[in-house]
Amino acid sequence: QVVQYAYLSFLGATTPSAVAEHIQRNAHWSNGLWARFAMVTPQKDIPDWHFFPTDVKIPPGLSSQLNRLAFKALPVPNVKETAGDVQVEPPPALQVILDADVYPAWEAYAKGIGYDMLLEGSVDRRLYPSYGRLYIAAMKVAILLASIDWADQPERGKSPRVHLSHWYQGQAIAETWRES
Repeated sequence: QVVQYAYLSFLGATTPSAVAEHIQRNAHWSNGLWARFAMVTPQKDIPDWHFFPTDVKIPPGLSSQLNRLAFKALPVPNVKETAGDVQVEPPPALQVILDADVYPAWEAYAKGIGYDMLLEGSVDRRLYPSYGRLYIAAMKVAILLASIDWADQPERGKSPRVHLSHWYQGQAIAETWRES
């Protein structure tokens, strides 16, 4: 099997003791392994304990937005099955358009987080790979937000467009990851 344009996202939960051995290995910090994770930790206040929630409500707006994105807006692969042989032709990649003011804001954040802060010495050297990649994570979030908005447009263009508001939201989310 040949997989083109593969991308894997993983959402998981663990405990500090389960990853302690790996967290303490300097190689995992310097080779960028931990930079590829958005480690989210709880706030300083311990939340109230609850067993399984009795009623989990999925916001209908969110599920309908994701449904429109997946089944109405994004291109789908062409699948052909002949005598038990399945051939899948991947859809063409979509281009994302950045508004003119997004790139300079993205560049300023990249320089601030991945260069200026590292030069001033306020960041632990083990976190350099994380700081050097955080601006990319912020843009990925901005693109996801823009894609969801794009899918909601009744007369959408061929490509999602990242507006400055998407960028600021992506940057704000990345900053919560940095803080965590």
